[in-house]
Amino acid sequence: MPSRPSATQTLQYRIADIRELELVVPYLPEDLIKDFDERRLDYQFNFDHQWNLEKNRFSILVGVTYAYLSDGDAPEELLNFLGEVEFLIDGLARFIDLKNKEIHFPEAFLAILTGISISTVRGMIAIRTIRKLQGRVFIPILDPKAIVRDHLRMKA
Repeated sequence: MPSRPSATQTLQYRIADIRELELVVPYLPEDLIKDFDERRLDYQFNFDHQWNLEKNRFSILVGVTYAYLSDGDAPEELLNFLGEVEFLIDGLARFIDLKNKEIHFPEAFLAILTGISISTVRGMIAIRTIRKLQGRVFIPILDPKAIVRDHLRMKA
């Protein structure tokens, strides 16, 4: 007997648009480049979402900041990026609680959209930082399921 499709499998979606909303890649002093120690690199990732029910559009915004931690000085920002991945989702209104401004996607589905958004933003950053110091650093691997789980726990 065939198994029943999960809620995640029955949701119809596709990427509708991809936008670079902000990019700051500052000039770096030669001594920082020459003495660069990747162990002093710190990353910050921020996630948010927005929607447009009239157009069945749901966006995940991903912010990424690289900061270099030097001895005694304030961290030096090496990159600040904000990207948006917009999805067209059939029947989006079923998952949005307008009164409380909350989304109610199945956790697995939200993790899929988050993973797609993270990967897309990685590619956008790679393209914009090619042949720069910021393009030569390793970006940590993020677990979209853990990100969504943490987000949902914070809301509860």
